[in-house]
Formats: sequence, C-alpha cells, structure tokens
Amino acid sequence: MFQERGRQLTLISRSGVEEALSRAGIHPAPSVSDLRRNIVLRGISAEELGSMVGHEVFLGESRLFVHRLCVPCKYMERKCKCPGLMEAIWDASGVNCEVLVGGLITKGSVLR
Repeated sequence: MFQERGRQLTLISRSGVEEALSRAGIHPAPSVSDLRRNIVLRGISAEELGSMVGHEVFLGESRLFVHRLCVPCKYMERKCKCPGLMEAIWDASGVNCEVLVGGLITKGSVLR
C-alpha cells in the first residue's frame, strides 16, 4: 500500500488549540483528543511546532522529519458538531511527520 511521505504521524500543540478556540469564542470547546491527531504535545506553542516544518526532530526514541502543517477539515468540524472549528484552528492544527527511525514514545516524551 502506498503511504504518502510525511503523513505517518501527526503532532498537535494542546495550548495552541486551546488558545485558538478561546480567541474564536468557541465554547464549549471540543477536546483536543477529538481533533484526529496522533500525539498531543504540552509545553510547546502552535507557532513553535509550526517552525519545525522542514526539520528533523526527536520525540522519545524516534527521529521524525516534519514535512508540513496539518490542515483541518470539514469532516472534523461536523464530527465535533462545532461550526467554525476549521477556521478557528487553521494555524494551530498541528504538523505531519515522516518517521525516519522508529522508537518508543511514552507519555512525557520530550520533543527536541
């Protein structure tokens, strides 16, 4: 099966999403875990995460290449029953990564 490079793993900033939803006045806000990303990160802003596009990073024992920003979709907006969600999190929707070297990632793993 063909797997497009850079779409093996997605990362998203919890604080970035929460700030974007707050700015947009979306209440009650959907859970970050409902946004269909593989790993939710704490301690990093959406801007910091986005600045990693084009770079190799490490998460736990894994080495990743950050290919591009994720784009939110209408399906997710409908699934969360949250009109305006797609536009609200456009700049905070995370990144798509390619796994260069697999390894253990656990709760508390640091992105570096």
